[in-house]
Amino acid sequence: MGLYFCRDQASWENGAGSMSPEAFFHLAQELVTKDCEASARSAASRAYYSAFLEARERTDDIELTNPPPQSHKRVRVKVNQRYGYQMKEALQFMSRRRNEADYDLHEDFTKEDAHQLMEIRQTFMEGLD
Repeated sequence: MGLYFCRDQASWENGAGSMSPEAFFHLAQELVTKDCEASARSAASRAYYSAFLEARERTDDIELTNPPPQSHKRVRVKVNQRYGYQMKEALQFMSRRRNEADYDLHEDFTKEDAHQLMEIRQTFMEGLD
């Protein structure tokens, strides 16, 4: 088995510092091209995390009076405040699908499922702009 080389490898090796959430999406794009269920599941997970981490960065300035203890729920509450209910629902849908990809191993998860999550992620990211 060979080592996996991703597009951001060169900047990582050169000590470029912090990684962008977008790097997770680049990895998802590469993973989804593979013909195995594990790659589809991993692509979905990485696509979700690219959206979640970007949303967290863009809402970091919002102070909540009673913040939920879970970081993912806290980000969804902030997304709802700044971008509205539909954006919060899109992030929540991606989160549920990511959980299915990561934990529901008895259920099929296909490349099409991963592509669907990746398309929703693209629309979500456009809504953050």
